[in-house]
Amino acid sequence: MELLQIISDHVAIFLVALVVSLAALLFLANKFMRSDSAQGASERNSSDQSPAAVAFRKQLKEINLDLDKN
Repeated sequence: MELLQIISDHVAIFLVALVVSLAALLFLANKFMRSDSAQGASERNSSDQSPAAVAFRKQLKEINLDLDKN
C-alpha cells in the first residue's frame, strides 16, 4: 500500500513538472515568435516607403472611404 502511494506521488510530481515545463516552453516560443514578427514589421515598414507604396496606400484609403459611404 505504501509503495502505491509513493508511485502515485512520483507520478503526480512528474505530471506537474511536465505541465510547468510545457507552459514555460510555450511562453518562450510565443515570445520568440513575437520578436521575429515585430522585427519583420519594422523591416517591412522601412522598405515600403517608396513613392509607389505611399500612393498605393492612399488609393486603398480612398477605396475604404468610398465603401463606408454606401
